Order: sequence, then C-alpha cells, then structure tokens
Amino acid sequence: MKNLKGIKKQLKGNKQIKAFEEARKIEKQAVKKGFEDSCRTGKALVEVEKFTKSKAYRDTLSKEEASLTKKEFVREILGISHGGFIEYLKIGRATKPQRDNFLKGCDKVEAEGKSVSRSIKNFVKFLNEVKEANSGDDQADGGDVDVQSKDKSNGIFQFKLTLDHVVHDVRVDLTSNGVKTKNEAQAIIKALDIFKAQVLQGLQSASDKAPKKAPKKVAVK
Repeated sequence: MKNLKGIKKQLKGNKQIKAFEEARKIEKQAVKKGFEDSCRTGKALVEVEKFTKSKAYRDTLSKEEASLTKKEFVREILGISHGGFIEYLKIGRATKPQRDNFLKGCDKVEAEGKSVSRSIKNFVKFLNEVKEANSGDDQADGGDVDVQSKDKSNGIFQFKLTLDHVVHDVRVDLTSNGVKTKNEAQAIIKALDIFKAQVLQGLQSASDKAPKKAPKKVAVK
C-alpha cells in the first residue's frame, strides 16, 4: 500500500463509490434489514468492481503514484471485510429470476410452518447450490433448487484436543437439518472418547469425595 491518503482524496467524489456508500447507509439504517436493500447494495458494489478494473482507476493510481491491492481497497476505501465484499458481489450479480425464486422458496418454507432467513448469507448459499445443481452455470434461474429452512440447534459439543501434534478445536452442532461440523471424523471421535473418559473420571471422583452417610441406628426393643 502506497500513498493511501492521496488515493482516498482522489476517490472521495467517485460516483460509483458514493452510490455504494449511500446504498450501504440505507441498508444499515433500515429498522428491519430487507432483502431488497441488501441486493441494492450488492448491485452498487458490482459497479464499483467494474470501476476498479477501468483505465480511469488505473490513471488515478498512477497520478497519485499510489498502489493498492484489492483487499486493501476493500478494507481502506469501502470499509468492509473481504468476505463481505465477496458476498455482496455474488448477490449483486444475481439475476432477477434467481432473486424471485429465492423469495418464492422462502415463502414455501414458511407455508410449511418452518423458519427461514432472507439474509445475504442464505441467498449466497442458495446461489451456490443453484450453480452446483446446474453444472457450474451461475446464471441458472434456480427454480429447481429448494431454499433451506433455518437450522434449529438441538445441542452443541465443543472440545479442544491435540491429535498427532496438531491442535483441533472440535465443534459439532446437532441441528434439525442434520450434523454440522468442519472437523474430521477422526478428531470428533477422539474428542468424544476423551470427553467421556474425563466425565466418568470426574463423576467417580465426586462420588469418592462425597460424605458417607452413617448407617441408621436401629432401636432394640
């Protein structure tokens, strides 16, 4: 990163960046964040992305003798995380049929008496499933893909252990839609075995330390 102050000054009045900032402001100030607000922000960010690939942007950097990586631009100029940037781009590039089918899918889930989220993350998840279901075609309308209901957690197991000199933070979430975890089966099974052994040991120790009740005296007549 070089001459950040100069590049910030030059980009202050950029219409694409201003449009994104305005859309983001509206989205943040909404009493209840709406799906359409998030999509509007995503569309504005797509225009910003196009600008960063333009000759005008390269000329601006050259004029200020500045250098800025994509991640630095996202963090320093747009003020969002790189992960958020990727998600907004995905929903900004989504087609109208994809948006419509996602909302229809949400309505269908609710009609079945289940909870569903019309959030950025759930829409991105839907778009990824659309792409996977259509052999990599990210422009497919998604009419053949179901929207997933909101997971209901039935319990979480967390445990830290070292296996083959590698520290594992094991987390297993038992949800209404199945088991969710990022850990390998070997680490989970080992964690459960250690946890079980420690629980049994703790229960035995507590039992040994518990005061012994004196035997009841039986009155002799």
